[in-house]
Amino acid sequence: MPRAILFSAVAVSSLVFILVQQRGSRAAQLAVKPIPMLLLLAGLFLCGEASDPGARVLLALGLVASLAGDVCLALPGDRFLAGLASF
Repeated sequence: MPRAILFSAVAVSSLVFILVQQRGSRAAQLAVKPIPMLLLLAGLFLCGEASDPGARVLLALGLVASLAGDVCLALPGDRFLAGLASF
């Protein structure tokens, strides 16, 4: 997957989330919120040429933790501390 396509997909999915957040239902927000982070994670493995595989693993773990934080903050209920700890 070329980097330009991946970057465009991340940008479009982020804009879609913003629009859904302003106009959509809570379920739609939950469905759309993790997409940009998942695309970044996919791009790390599809487009990245890391000379150090350990750096790629650490970056992947950071993206997964950020994804978990996003999901915790998007879910209903008091999950702020769990989201904060994930970030």
